[in-house]
Formats: sequence, C-alpha cells, structure tokens
Amino acid sequence: MGKKNELLILIAFAVILVVAGVVGYYFISTSNKAKQDKVSETPPIKELTQEEAKEGMIAINNFDSETRAMSKGMFEKAINRKIFLTNGDIQTEFPLHREVIVVCTENNIDELTSIEYKDDAMKLYGPDSIGTIISPNEPIAVVTQELEGVATVHTIAISSESCPE
Repeated sequence: MGKKNELLILIAFAVILVVAGVVGYYFISTSNKAKQDKVSETPPIKELTQEEAKEGMIAINNFDSETRAMSKGMFEKAINRKIFLTNGDIQTEFPLHREVIVVCTENNIDELTSIEYKDDAMKLYGPDSIGTIISPNEPIAVVTQELEGVATVHTIAISSESCPE
C-alpha cells in the first residue's frame, strides 16, 4: 500500500502542475491580447491651419538631419501605431509618431529626395487614421526621426492623385 499511495500522490502532484500551467498560460495570453486590442483615443483627422502648417514645417526642418531619414516603398498596412511598407521582397516596419503629416506631391515618389511642405498639400492625422487614408500598394515615402533610439515616422508623402480629400 505504501507504494500505491506514493504513486497516487505523485500523479496528483503532476495533474496539479499541468492544470496550474494551463491556467497560467491562459491568463498570460489573454492579458497580452487585451493590451493589443486597446483602441487609441487619438482623434482620427485634424487638418492643419496655415499657422499650424508653418509651425510644423519649422519643427520638421529643425529636426537633427543626422537622425532624419527617408524610406520609400509600397504601402502595405498601418496597424497598432505602426506602418508597414515593402520594397521588393523587403518589408519594413516603423512606429508612427502621435501626429503624422501626410504630404501630397506631384513628384514621382521613386525619384523623391526631399519633401516640399506646402500649406495646401499637407494634412495632419492621428496614427490610427493612416491605414484608412492610404490604399494598399500605394507608393509612399516616409520621413523618420530618431526618437529614443527608434526611427519614428512623422511624415508620409503620397501622390497627389491618391491624396485624401
């Protein structure tokens, strides 16, 4: 009887460990999903006034040019405050700034080397709106600024034909 009791205790202990592991995994996985599902409270669209556009242009032009860069590619998606673009087989992901300037340009995106900030061709959007205003496979150029060691998108250039109203 002694060995049967030891075996039953060992089996009960193993069952308890398995149940505790499954419950722990469930709570950890649902906790992470809840964090990802939170919706941002950023207002969806805010058009720039002329004064705001000029202030934004001054702020952008005053960024440290050593930490500013431009990337080009095809827009894939924008979710969870991140933008995804592809260039050939390479997919690049960037976090979006809390406010993103969308600049409509008549220049060819592939040949773009700098962005001209014109009052009538700029609109300010929250990061959660970007995925709704740019179509998938749209050629875009993004301008990033290094914030806390991470290249963060603050400006997106798109073709004038695709520019949101």
